[in-house]
Amino acid sequence: MNTVTFDFPTLIHGKKDSFFGGVFDAMLNEDPRNATTNAELTIYMRLHIYDGFTDPKIVKNGFAEDGEKDAAGNNLKFEVTAWPAAEFTLWKKKLISTAQAFWHGRFWLQTPSTYKGLDWPKAKPTHRPNVWCRFELEESAVAAGANFSIGSIYLGTKPTRNKHFRSNLLLYDSDDPLATKRHEVGHLLGLDHPGGRNNTSAAYVDRPGFPSDIMGGGTQRHPHHALPWQRAMAEITGTKAEDWKAFEHKVFPKLLPKT
Repeated sequence: MNTVTFDFPTLIHGKKDSFFGGVFDAMLNEDPRNATTNAELTIYMRLHIYDGFTDPKIVKNGFAEDGEKDAAGNNLKFEVTAWPAAEFTLWKKKLISTAQAFWHGRFWLQTPSTYKGLDWPKAKPTHRPNVWCRFELEESAVAAGANFSIGSIYLGTKPTRNKHFRSNLLLYDSDDPLATKRHEVGHLLGLDHPGGRNNTSAAYVDRPGFPSDIMGGGTQRHPHHALPWQRAMAEITGTKAEDWKAFEHKVFPKLLPKT
């Protein structure tokens, strides 16, 4: 009986439903490597998305709160009804497809000059491949085995709904635009707001030189958003996250000097 040995282990990272995000599985696949092709690092994430109307922690007497307050200091309340089944199915598919398309295959990590574990071929290597960052996001029908269980509410139209509901990492709503879906899945990957892990207005201000940050109030990716993949590479290879420089364009394998 033949035994298959993997050079790199699968990484299982974080604790289920962590409100700080960063919960996923990751696998480094070195098989594609050659003189022109990089290794592939895939982050795998499974979401169990359920109707928040059924959760008494989210909805009470037909209303949900998002933590925001009105001028009198009272919690804002939003009318909630059960999701129409067909709409909920389409909404979940849209969430998965738009978030995966936004984060999948958008970054390349340059292999540090001090790390030889990806050199190709193994015997007398001539090239140092880099790493292409992939993202596989899928829905889980049940909470068991999912990285996150996320409630989603279907908003009504009563006058109490006087502003947009503020979704968060574990609670979404039917009015979320595409940018919000991408933003919240960014949090699931472990990304913070530009100004840190809080909801003050300062937290959403763009970093100098990186306008319209998707993790702020904008719509754009930037190289620092590759941090989840950098962290995964560091854990898998025993290096440091900052050793893996991120690019938003393909970085081809490096020709090694002849020895």
